[in-house]
Amino acid sequence: MRSHDDVNSVRGTKGSKKIGGTILGLFFLLPAIGFLFFSILPNLYDWARMSGWQQVDAQLISSNLESHRGDDSTTYKVVGEYRYLFAGREFRGRRIGISGGSDNIGDWHQETHRALHRRPFRVWVNPGDPSEAVFDPGLRWELLGFKSIFILVFGMVGGGIIWVMGRSTPDAPTGVPLWQWDPRWRENRIRSNAKAVVGASWFFAIIWNAISAPAAFAVPGELAKGNHLILVALLFPLVGMGLLAYAVKSTLAWRRFGKSYLSLNPFPGSIGGDVGGTVELALAREPDSHFKAELTCQHVYTTRSGNKRETRRSVVWQDEQPVELEPGMRGSRVRFCFNTPEDLPSSTEASSDYHEWSLRLVGDLPGVDLDRTFDIPVFADGAPKQSTISVSRVEVAEQPIPESVLSIRQLGDGVELYYPPFRSAGIGFMLLVMGLIFGGVPGFFIITGTEGPPMPMMIIFGFVGISMLLGGLYKLGNSLSVMVTGRGLHVVRKVFGFPFETRLAVAEIRGIDKRIGWQQSQGTQTKAMYQIQVRKRDGGTMTIGDSLPNASAAELVLDRISGVMGHPSTTVEDGAAIPPDLMPGEMLERGRQIARFVRIGANLVGLIVFAYFLLDFGVLEIVKGLFD
Repeated sequence: MRSHDDVNSVRGTKGSKKIGGTILGLFFLLPAIGFLFFSILPNLYDWARMSGWQQVDAQLISSNLESHRGDDSTTYKVVGEYRYLFAGREFRGRRIGISGGSDNIGDWHQETHRALHRRPFRVWVNPGDPSEAVFDPGLRWELLGFKSIFILVFGMVGGGIIWVMGRSTPDAPTGVPLWQWDPRWRENRIRSNAKAVVGASWFFAIIWNAISAPAAFAVPGELAKGNHLILVALLFPLVGMGLLAYAVKSTLAWRRFGKSYLSLNPFPGSIGGDVGGTVELALAREPDSHFKAELTCQHVYTTRSGNKRETRRSVVWQDEQPVELEPGMRGSRVRFCFNTPEDLPSSTEASSDYHEWSLRLVGDLPGVDLDRTFDIPVFADGAPKQSTISVSRVEVAEQPIPESVLSIRQLGDGVELYYPPFRSAGIGFMLLVMGLIFGGVPGFFIITGTEGPPMPMMIIFGFVGISMLLGGLYKLGNSLSVMVTGRGLHVVRKVFGFPFETRLAVAEIRGIDKRIGWQQSQGTQTKAMYQIQVRKRDGGTMTIGDSLPNASAAELVLDRISGVMGHPSTTVEDGAAIPPDLMPGEMLERGRQIARFVRIGANLVGLIVFAYFLLDFGVLEIVKGLFD
């Protein structure tokens, strides 16, 4: 339990975060409100009242098309002066359109400047106040759309930050256990985060599409000018369409399944013991449905680079098991029970560096699939606790892992582990597509001979694209065969048929362990793939298994190896003899390094492309001109 000093410290920290977050939100929200009340609404008001103005003949005194050159774009502003007669009196006017300021949204300024010199020359006059006139009383919808995007993005970001900071978290009663300081865990009836996912998916879809909309509208005009580089900008609206599709999908899933509740047994989950429970679903039994439960422990931490902060998630441990629907109070119920290792971290309070446990329930159903995630308490609290829930476990005798990932064969007194090509087809094809996109940009301009981005950017695009292509080809085309005997390991990795062979004697092996190889994140969900790695006495490592879908699969492989060589983590005596037909060798495993490089490179290129088009469109100059 926490002391009063701890409680006061936590409350003070939370109060400071709320104040700081609210101030940050106001920095976004206030400009959006100002833009709304001092730009959008006045323009709409003028447009409405000008519909009743009268058109009269006038004489142009002077006109000019002013241009303001920025770093990468030019904005324009048409100005002029004219005289006119109304009710026998002469007036002079300078107002050309509803909105003032300079911009380069469309070609209104250029067209209007030409229109000022056409005959007859007429203006619209306010009959209630003849000194007020305008040349073009039409509403510029393109400019209105741009301003609305600015208000929408800044307003949603600022309002969202203030809303999150303003949500009150009730204090826990004095004396409750540490793990019940989270309000979600006060009772053993934990709601999923599905509703929050729906809100967040729409929030990010709207923000992204609002930001990328100008790129889509700019494409036809830029293509007409011969700027083929503008086609790259379509990547951003395409991503926006994907985010919008995900938001629609999550909304349909929420409407179909509604709220779902999880009850843990034991409560909380026990590290070194069991994490079990039941989930109640508003779902009728589906005969051809397939469900699985996935338990994950993640390390969540914040990294800083200058003024940029980024939250990262890294899987510490992950396992899954098939589950079956059974009749429940709200329609159906699923039961699950995982046994957890003793060395895993407990759930900790959200901060810049903490650990969280989650239970994800996935169901393959006709129409919209079920996908629910529950943040749950899992703690090392005294002796490990066991669950009273009995689950019908699927028999995993010899082959619980799909043959597309691994096949295991007993050969005499040894065992062969064969990992076929295309076992990582998903990430392999993704890398190929991304490599073709990034590598195709410089290739397009080189082949067509058209002017493209600066040469340093072309080199970065090409380098990252080629790296992604090579990584994708490697992921798709490599196979791994591991022959395990009592004398050692015979490892053959083939890349599109070209073999790379390694032999390792028992005396050279210090231990064999499972570890997480690569991770693929989508939002707050992360899928981890396990590796089996040999620790050698010379300090090096060698991979003898990859793409294993969960911890149980990795444990099965370790069990099969231990059945032939002894316990995988057992240290081999230094004096053990090395059989003459087994000679030490080296083989480099680059999969994890390639994945990390590709992720960093993709982020870098994405930032460069976004910044390039932001400057190319003259967004900064436009915003500045709107306030002129």
